[in-house]
Amino acid sequence: MKYDLEGMPAGSKTFLRQKMVTPGAPSILRYAIHLRFSCPAKKKFYLRNDVRVLFPHRMPDDMDELKIIYDCPVNPKYFPE
Repeated sequence: MKYDLEGMPAGSKTFLRQKMVTPGAPSILRYAIHLRFSCPAKKKFYLRNDVRVLFPHRMPDDMDELKIIYDCPVNPKYFPE
């Protein structure tokens, strides 16, 4: 999935999250990244605050299948700063 911030208005912020989980019940979270973006002026995008990353405590097995889940706000997509 490509992250497209082209429609983000000046003076707004948003976030994007990507998680990798093992399929099945229960799903186990293996990797995750949470990015916050800010747009102080038209067509200017910056990472805001911190970047949160989750790594597994062990190397994944070759047998591990991972499902990727993308998450971002929908309604509203952008928030005022």
